Amino acid sequence: KMVDGVVGSALCAVGLAEPHGKHGWRFQKASLQTAIAWKWQLPLLLASLGLLSTNPQLWYWTFLETFFKVVFTILGSALVFQGFSMLVGEKIQQEKTFTYGAVFSEILETIITMFVVATFAVWPVYQAKLGHPTACVDDIRDAVPFARELELSRLTCLALYLPKFVFLILFSDCWNYWKHRSLHNRVLWVFHKSHHVYGDPTCFAGFALHPVEAIWTFSPILAFCVPSFSIYSHFHWPMLSFFTCLNLYLHCGYRIQLFEDVLAPLFINTSVKHNRHHEKTSNHYGEMLWLWDYICGTLPRSGFKEM
Repeated sequence: KMVDGVVGSALCAVGLAEPHGKHGWRFQKASLQTAIAWKWQLPLLLASLGLLSTNPQLWYWTFLETFFKVVFTILGSALVFQGFSMLVGEKIQQEKTFTYGAVFSEILETIITMFVVATFAVWPVYQAKLGHPTACVDDIRDAVPFARELELSRLTCLALYLPKFVFLILFSDCWNYWKHRSLHNRVLWVFHKSHHVYGDPTCFAGFALHPVEAIWTFSPILAFCVPSFSIYSHFHWPMLSFFTCLNLYLHCGYRIQLFEDVLAPLFINTSVKHNRHHEKTSNHYGEMLWLWDYICGTLPRSGFKEM
């Protein structure tokens, strides 16, 4: 009862619940005013946590460095991929064309999202600059427990690490599926609605998220601060790069048939399917894989036949 009361009081305080009955509470739909307020308050709150670090000056310099790197990387990649898709692809929603005003809005929202990403990514980078170990390791033998003590070969370590790698991919994508599906609930929809303003998106909308969604998506970055988590960099950095490129393709608004033919049979999402999600705003909540839509029954029968 005490935990329930604390949770209820906290949710009521932030506008996600309302008192119900004598001592109870129930969820309520978040208001537009709450979404607008949190859009600016949450990033500033996350950035202010740097004051709690052991060296705030180093933390904020590292934060600025990380922020500008991710902004230029994402926006530069989006520009290149959008041009490429327009050159070799086929427009999905033929009756619609994007406007420069919408693209500018997508870029602004992406910059805000990258600000939130930097508030998480800065912590493992800052930790490394202080000379402390992080979860990232460059030698596969450091990613497998007791590998050095048992004098295991690199090939053996790769075989032992592979199940963990596959599990982390499936787990992270399942996390994003339920995050996305939850944000389509009426209680939380206001925090995802801004992403669906772009009914016919471009690559610049791929990371144009409300800070609440950005926190939900990117907060697992903090796991890189835990050395015992042991992430083998040469596997995971290429995977993160692939997911970034895939997200840009999903939002480009164009069909590149070669990509569609290769990705769909591998249970990987495609531009056509995600573009339909933006157009219809229902069903198909998978982000990297459409596997979860199939398992959880949110992939339309027609969509499964197309896949």
